[in-house]
Amino acid sequence: MKRFQHLSIIAISMVFLATSSASAPTAEAATPPPNLPTSEELAAARPKAPPPTPPPSETPDSAPLMEHLKLLSEFLELSPEKLENIRKTILVIEGLDEAERTRLRENLKRAQLDLENTGDKIGDLAAELSPPEVKTFKRYWLSLAPPQRKTIEVELAGLDKEGKAEALRQHITAFAKQEARWLKAFRSKSSRPRSPID
Repeated sequence: MKRFQHLSIIAISMVFLATSSASAPTAEAATPPPNLPTSEELAAARPKAPPPTPPPSETPDSAPLMEHLKLLSEFLELSPEKLENIRKTILVIEGLDEAERTRLRENLKRAQLDLENTGDKIGDLAAELSPPEVKTFKRYWLSLAPPQRKTIEVELAGLDKEGKAEALRQHITAFAKQEARWLKAFRSKSSRPRSPID
């Protein structure tokens, strides 16, 4: 009887142990699985390619080149005489200091306004002159102060057409010589006389 009880206790104990072992979690099962990276994290971990080079924000300004080509095209259409006049004008301007340039700008503005107001008067006085003489007379007339112009008008008033033309030729011949001396002084960069348009 005691032997049977002893076997029963052993059997119950074994069943209890087997049940306990099956229900208890193992050490491996108790360890949580590792956290795997998401697809977003994998994409962020990849090496990134350098950004593309942006296009230039501004295209080169072609306006100066176009202006130069336009000026060159205009020069090619000019006669040698006009090109020579342009060259002389450039030489004159290069010989001016800043104060002289400022004074010349003011004189030119005054002369342009004066020419608009006295165009008809110049045409009437120079009616008997040749086209080249008319050009010189315009420069001469614009270089004169109002009292000087009035003196010439009084001088011409009592003359006929031929007398007026002859008197004007004398005035513009003297002016042309003075103008030539003035230009020569600029070219030689020496002390120059007073400009006829001052």
